[in-house]
Amino acid sequence: MMSNALTEEKELIHDSDPISEGLVPDVENQQLASRSTAYLDGLRGIAALIVVLQHYTPYFYGESDNLNHGFGENGNYYLGSFPIFRLIYTGGHTAVPVFFVLSGYVLSRSPLRAIRDHGKCDSQLISSVLKRPIRLYLPPMMSTLLYAILMHVPFGTLRYVTWPEPKQSLALELVAWLSEFTWFFNPFRLMNGRWCYYGVVMWTMPVELRGSMLIYALAFVTSRMKFISPKRLSYGFMVATVLVFVVGHWAMAMFFAGMTMSIIDVYELSYPFLHQSKVTPDVIYNALLFLGLWLAGQPGFMGGPQWALDTPGWHTVTMLTPANYMAVEYIRFWTSMGAIMIVCSCRRISWIQRFFVTRPLRYLGQVSFSLYLTHALVYFTLSETIHRMFGQIDARPDEHPTWWDNRLWIPDIGPIGLSSRFLVCAFVSLSICMSVAHMGTIYFDQTSVRAGKWFAKKLGY
Repeated sequence: MMSNALTEEKELIHDSDPISEGLVPDVENQQLASRSTAYLDGLRGIAALIVVLQHYTPYFYGESDNLNHGFGENGNYYLGSFPIFRLIYTGGHTAVPVFFVLSGYVLSRSPLRAIRDHGKCDSQLISSVLKRPIRLYLPPMMSTLLYAILMHVPFGTLRYVTWPEPKQSLALELVAWLSEFTWFFNPFRLMNGRWCYYGVVMWTMPVELRGSMLIYALAFVTSRMKFISPKRLSYGFMVATVLVFVVGHWAMAMFFAGMTMSIIDVYELSYPFLHQSKVTPDVIYNALLFLGLWLAGQPGFMGGPQWALDTPGWHTVTMLTPANYMAVEYIRFWTSMGAIMIVCSCRRISWIQRFFVTRPLRYLGQVSFSLYLTHALVYFTLSETIHRMFGQIDARPDEHPTWWDNRLWIPDIGPIGLSSRFLVCAFVSLSICMSVAHMGTIYFDQTSVRAGKWFAKKLGY
């Protein structure tokens, strides 16, 4: 995502990623809307919203959540599990790879343009490396600290905070928070499958930092490989993407894929096998988009690969999953493949770009990082109260009755995922999430941008 306006605006965009670009003043918003890749803001916003919805659905329905089943699997025909439509409820498994692909695309675009125009990008890379850890870690640090404090609000105002189990005092909670933050956000620590106690989505931050540094390192190496033509370079990155992906490093493969697309766009490369085809590129890219959306909705996360194997149309595809993915994260293979297809096709489809640059989606993209970081905070502190107020008490039968139970009771009519009580509770919870995200963007996100710039300037960059 690029801009040819103010230098300061360029720094903000160049050093941001698809899940961490901050809210900028209105005068800059108008400039951002006119740039050629502004549609990526909308794509990023939709992806963040899908993550939020995926985390909310099972939280509302509890053990009765059947939306992870495949459509037609063992006689289950839930409307919410219909192909592509199911992404509203289960698309978070693809949204995260989309974030990583967009990060690879965005972070490499500016260095590649500098290499193309000036032959080097060393100073820019050093500045980005200095800013990046602050940009990625300061907002999560603030949001998790806020969560730790809210767990000890007096008078039982937020009584349903049950994970993690609150410590005996706020002082002990802060000590535990500092220990958890220091350990969990170590970018050199291998992920062991455990969630961060103060933020279930924070596992992506160390991955994002490692991927960012990979992109900067690849950009540096690319600047020293002037003897290789851009087209050959793009082929090399395509091969590297496939190799890294197949061996099991799906997250890093997404960064490779994003940088590959960036090379193609920055150098305006074309490929004969695409343009000499009897099928027009528009048809190819639209078909690629819908294939990617279908793959993005692979069923069976909670039930394992068996749910996918029993779903019509998915048995053979699931059997083609590499063994190393089947043993650990089988759902990451095809959903990540879908993420690559979605981003690749969106770069060439005009109708979807026009949709993504609409004002609501641009705003959603601007607050997406804070929405991603803070939505669980709202769920774990307020959503349970909202559920009980509208009559959804069975979701947490272990809790004691409260005075607000059923105060605004409404019947739960309709299919799973579209029932009346679910829609009302989701609307209220998401409205609060958006308000918190807006404030978080101003106070958390923008603060990290300013802090990163200040730190880089202090070091001469």
